Amino acid sequence: HVSPYILRFCAVPQPDQLGALSPVPQVHAPHAETWVYELEDRWPVLWAAESAVAEAYDLTPDDLAHILSTFPVFERKRPAFFGYVTQRLAELKAEA
Repeated sequence: HVSPYILRFCAVPQPDQLGALSPVPQVHAPHAETWVYELEDRWPVLWAAESAVAEAYDLTPDDLAHILSTFPVFERKRPAFFGYVTQRLAELKAEA
């Protein structure tokens, strides 16, 4: 639940950029009390969603790495998923 006031300040891709977001899969945890980042089988789908949004915003792998570095608590609380994302970023950098 987010106030429309807050949404006014959110960057939104232009309509011509939304094509990159159309294949973004939905990710759900099987139970409300389960945190989806704890489910290793959901990580590829989470990564697909994150990378599609990054592509829509024209973010580079370095941009994503910088953004990720600004969330040290995420790294501390979800080290396995953080490692997975870091590995995917390294693969993206190698491709670029």
